Parts: sequence; structure tokens; C-alpha cells
Amino acid sequence: MKMQSHQLCDEEQQHHLLEQVSSPASLREDSARIWFIQDGCGMVCAFITWFLVLYADFVVTFVMLLPSKSVAYAVVNGVLFNCLAVLALTSHLRTMLTDPGAVPKGNATKEYVSSLQLKPGEVLYKCPKCCSIKPQRAHHCSICKRCIRKMDHHCPWVNNCVGENNQRFFVLFTMYIAMISTYALVLSMLQFFTCVRTDWSECSDFSPPVAVLLIIFLFLEAILFLTFTAVMFSTQIQSICSDEMVAERLKGWQRGGAVKDLRPDVSDQELFWGADQYDFAIVLPASGLECFWHFAHQGERFYLDFMVQWVTGVTNDRHLSVTVNAPSGLIVGSTDDAKGQIAFNAGESGFYQMCFSNFHNRFGSMQIFLNFGVYYEDSDDVKKQKEEEEIKKEQDRKHLNDTLTTIEESSSRVQAFVFHMWRYYNFERMRRGADYYLLQSNSNYVSTWSAVQSFVIIMAGYLQLVFLKKLFDSKTTTETDKPRC
Repeated sequence: MKMQSHQLCDEEQQHHLLEQVSSPASLREDSARIWFIQDGCGMVCAFITWFLVLYADFVVTFVMLLPSKSVAYAVVNGVLFNCLAVLALTSHLRTMLTDPGAVPKGNATKEYVSSLQLKPGEVLYKCPKCCSIKPQRAHHCSICKRCIRKMDHHCPWVNNCVGENNQRFFVLFTMYIAMISTYALVLSMLQFFTCVRTDWSECSDFSPPVAVLLIIFLFLEAILFLTFTAVMFSTQIQSICSDEMVAERLKGWQRGGAVKDLRPDVSDQELFWGADQYDFAIVLPASGLECFWHFAHQGERFYLDFMVQWVTGVTNDRHLSVTVNAPSGLIVGSTDDAKGQIAFNAGESGFYQMCFSNFHNRFGSMQIFLNFGVYYEDSDDVKKQKEEEEIKKEQDRKHLNDTLTTIEESSSRVQAFVFHMWRYYNFERMRRGADYYLLQSNSNYVSTWSAVQSFVIIMAGYLQLVFLKKLFDSKTTTETDKPRC
């Protein structure tokens, strides 16, 4: 694949192409269908979200407010809390059932591209996974199996991607959940202190042990969701103010198609030159970005092989975002997978940047194995130059024996064949080792989290029993211990 000088387009051309790609017919066809992602994990997480919100509403209404002696206190807080809960669930539904900005699927055909009547210099990008024309600032989601415009991330709690069309609903959802979590924390603490000073049987219509357990679980739920939604809300506000999604910020994307800070300081990058190939493993931290530079002459063949060996963390996502940039700053190749190859002919001499981003795993690291380098293949211009040089050499040595030349050419071919065999063998070894590393990672993940969850459940049960025993234990008196008059 030869790199062209007009690979990137300006913003006006991209807006023109985007209007052509997103034709009114395709938009009407997408809007006529109900958007819902049939993902098992996402549907379970969405159900859990609804269950926890309704559980909080039940505890606040029936355990805390209705038994209250103050009618005004119960009415005002009940109306406010239920309004926030309804707004949160409505925002959740709008986020889950709204098309986040999916690109029409399967429109990257020759007939359709020819009907667009592209001007000279205009470039269309094709997504190989969903076979669609990929607009600028669009990213492919492996769960939705579609390219999403201005994709921020895929949230399993709303069972949908957060993109161009539903980001405002997601921001409202996180804001309302943070508000009702704070509200539930305040009401839980007030209820607990009020009931400790008085009799528990008069404080709630439920029995004292049941009321205590319900309030404690609500308190823990409110702390967890307040922390999570506050972080997500601040992240979304930052993305809106900077007009830069999380996926774009981690990939170093900038509006207009250019990659910013491609080489801000070469001294702090890992530089490679001199040798033909390298192979080693690196560890990327959570949401980490690692870049390397490799020197290549014009006409040389640049190749990059990578494979994710193991992943830690809760999500355990093995996808790795890889981008290769030319010395001039143009994007030569990019992919988003657990293993793959990128190969191209160097169109210019200089340092080529390889960036590896772990933005799919925000709470876990991953180890990746890299194999990259350059080798030489004759291009058309170089072949002509070489033929002219060979004619001159033949004229100078027409009386010499060509045996050594033949041996040299044969040795070069054998060396090239051996080198390619080594490359293919190395990539096949990485491919076969992927299953082993996946099983090892899953085994360690299941063993560790099973032990931690068992320990937490046992300790939580023990602490609850001790707390209830001390709370409701009354000292018994005998006849000899009766107070004297």
C-alpha cells in the first residue's frame, strides 16, 4: 500500500462527504427502526440499574418517609426524590433506545461510491468490519457492530454506545443518579441517627433488623453509585467543553483529521534504527498510551505484528488500538483488535511512529508482544534505476565471469525467503499462543475475584451479626440485682 499525499482531507470536504453518505433515505430507514442492542451483559446491567433505582425509591418512601411523624417532611422529600428517580429512569431509557449516531451499514459498494461523484483529492474511509463508509471522528464498536459518529465509549449500564445523538441523555442520566445518590445518603444518615436516639420499633413500620439491613444496603449503594456517576459526569462535561471524545483524546485525535503532538519531543520517545527487526513485549497500564519510532528509507517495506498476551482488570477487554503515522504526520494504518498486522511501503524517509493505546481497559493493564521492522522490495522507480546500473556494470565487466553475480543474487533471494519464513513462523507462533494466554488470564481473573468476593461476603455477614447483636442485646437482671428503694 503506497502512501498518498492527499490521504487526509480538510474539514469542509469531510462535511460535504458526510452529507452525501448520510442521505435522507438512509436516515429515514434508520429512524423507522427501534434501536436496541441485543447484548446479554448490557441487558443484565440495564436491569440491575433499574432494580437498584427502584430499590432506593422503595427504601426511601416506605422505610424512611411514610413512618415519619412529620407530614411535611415526608411529602416534600418524597416528591423530590421520586421526581429525580423518574427523571433518571427516563434519561436511562432515552440513552438506551436512541441511535447513538450509527453509520449506515454495508454502503461501501463500488456503485454507491461512484454515485457520490467525488472531487479530486477527496478521500473516503471504509470500515472493514461493518463494510460502511466511515465518516471523520467515527469509531467502530465491537459490541454494537457498527461505526458510531463521535463515539465516546460503550456503556454496559445503558446497553448502548454513547455517541453524537445520545450523549446529552447520558449526561442527564449520570447527573440525576448522582443527585439521588447524594439525596439517599443524606436521608439514610438522618434516619439512622434519629432511630438510634429513639426506639427502632417506632421509627419504621418494618422490624428493626429488616430496617437496619435495608438502610445499610442503601447507604453502600449510594456511595458506590455517587462515586461512579460523579466521575462519569465530570468526564462527559470535559468532553463537551473541549469537543473531544474520550476515544479521540486517548488516540491523540484532533478536529480536522490531523494527529496532534505526533512528535512533541523525540527525546522522550523510544527510537529504533539500524537493525532490520525487533521483537519484545511491553505492558500497557490502564488507559495507557505507548509510542515507538522506527526509521525507514523510502521504498522499504515496513511491517508491524502485534498480539495481546494477557489482560488484567474487571472488563478484561483484549482489544488494542494501534496507529502508525508517517514522518509528515499522516496516518498510514490503524487497527483495533487483539492481534493483527500492518504492512506498507515507506513513501518517505524518516521516523515512523507506532502508538499502542489501552483505552478499552480503564481499570486494567495488558501485555502485548511486538514484532516490527523494515525490509527491501524493489519498486518501479528503483527497478528502472537498478536496470540502468546493471547495464553499465555489464559493459565494464563483459569479459568477467558472471558466476559470482549469480551466486550473490541467489543468496539474496534465499536470505529474503528465509526472512519471510521467519516472519510468518513468528506470527503463527503468536497466533497459537493467544488461546493459552487467554485461558491463563481468565483463570487468574476467576480465582482472584472468587477469593476476594468470598472473603467480602463472609466479613460482611460477620460484621452485620455483631452489629445487630450489640444493637438489640439487653442486659438481664436477677432478683438480687433489683434496685433498692
